[in-house]
Amino acid sequence: MKKIYSFARAIKSRIPENMDQKYLEHQQQLKQQTSKLIYQARDIQQLIEIYDNMQQHIDVSNDILKRLAKLNLKQEVLQEQQNYIQEWANQHPNLGLYFMERYQLEAVDKLLLELFRQDKVKANLKILEIVKNYGGKDDIIKWENQQEFEINGSQIQKFYHLIDNLDLSNKILTIGKYEQTLHKYIHQYDYQTIFLILKNRTFNSKVINTELINSIITRLQQLDISIQQLVDINQIIMVELEYCIPQWLKFISQQVYKFIKPIQQQEIINEEDDDYFDKVEIEAKQLGQFELQLVQLMGQLSSIFITQELHYLIMQLFSVIETHMMSFMDQLNADQQLLCYKFHSRLIETYFNESKKDTKTYAINCSKKLEMMNNQYYETTLKYLKELNFEQSTILLEAASVLGISKRKVCQKLFNIGLDGLYKAKLSKLSDDQKNYLLLAHTKLLKLFLTRKHDLVLIDKAFQDINTSLLKLEMDYGYIPFSRKQISQII
Repeated sequence: MKKIYSFARAIKSRIPENMDQKYLEHQQQLKQQTSKLIYQARDIQQLIEIYDNMQQHIDVSNDILKRLAKLNLKQEVLQEQQNYIQEWANQHPNLGLYFMERYQLEAVDKLLLELFRQDKVKANLKILEIVKNYGGKDDIIKWENQQEFEINGSQIQKFYHLIDNLDLSNKILTIGKYEQTLHKYIHQYDYQTIFLILKNRTFNSKVINTELINSIITRLQQLDISIQQLVDINQIIMVELEYCIPQWLKFISQQVYKFIKPIQQQEIINEEDDDYFDKVEIEAKQLGQFELQLVQLMGQLSSIFITQELHYLIMQLFSVIETHMMSFMDQLNADQQLLCYKFHSRLIETYFNESKKDTKTYAINCSKKLEMMNNQYYETTLKYLKELNFEQSTILLEAASVLGISKRKVCQKLFNIGLDGLYKAKLSKLSDDQKNYLLLAHTKLLKLFLTRKHDLVLIDKAFQDINTSLLKLEMDYGYIPFSRKQISQII
């Protein structure tokens, strides 16, 4: 190596300014020998030595960067020598970028950011990563306008991980053009990438990319995902996008059944069994993470629009979940218990709607049996109900009103809970308009559970206690349609 260095110095001293052919031949020979030395270098120190000795004679940055990219260098070594690497990368931006695909150095990243600002490197995904770490809003806009990378599986995967939580200036333009082809690559992605694709989507419930969503559902069926992952992604698919097809509901059922005892998988509510809930064994079981996640899923499923083609799947899945969760009602907090009641109301409602497809006589008989089941459910579970505030008691009354309660003592229990909630209205933090509408709705629901004339007197006394006129409420807010949707938007 020393002979080459001295050879290089000797050439420099004896070759005149107007380089002749012999000088060019010697320089070419020098480049070949130096390239061989670089190729044989085993660590960055050897490369630095070559660079220090040869930089005055020939440009070796290109070969050095190529060799660096092939060496398995430790991060701490690179950190110590980052000034040299920065200098090499400055001379050859694209090679520096190639090298930095493998190694992470703040100094070189910042240099590449400056080169990007000067339009000397392309706006690829590595530059986006640097912009995300060190750039500003103007850099993001510049990258969006100049972005250039191949649309394939691995690149898209990296792209979505980078843009997550990135404040894009034109999300629809930046992401939208890739969404149209994503369905071709979904089979390559893991759960996290799929979740990020949905999280950062440009479409909504009114205009859905069904080709992409259906390919995602197919891919998820191939993955082993946890219940929490199922809950997280279902929040987007079913709740935010309002997209529910049998294929997806079947997949949810399969995932839930994995965690519930096999015997419970077959415990579907039997319309002919008048004592169904009496036969469900309510035994003390320890509330676990699975049950808490299941409650989240119940809340999501309670909010979906149930079409006729989903009836059987809903009845089957809801029955299994409800049977399992009844053993944990005493351990749930008030909000979690209310999710169970809303969930139950959707189950009973689905059974009722399904029964209407049959003859009038059969439908009437089914209605009576469902009412008895409803009575038994509330009689079994209300004993575990936690104390409710005004808004929470309204939710309970609304859920219980879906099919109605015919058993006197259950009605009395619900009336007392609702009346107590009425007194607590003065503690509500809702706006005046919201509270007044809810007071009127609450009262209408409460009157569904009257068991004696004196109950009306008790309602009047409650309104006197909260200094509110029921008559004025009816005049001011009676024109607003009374609906579940309106109540859910307020609470």
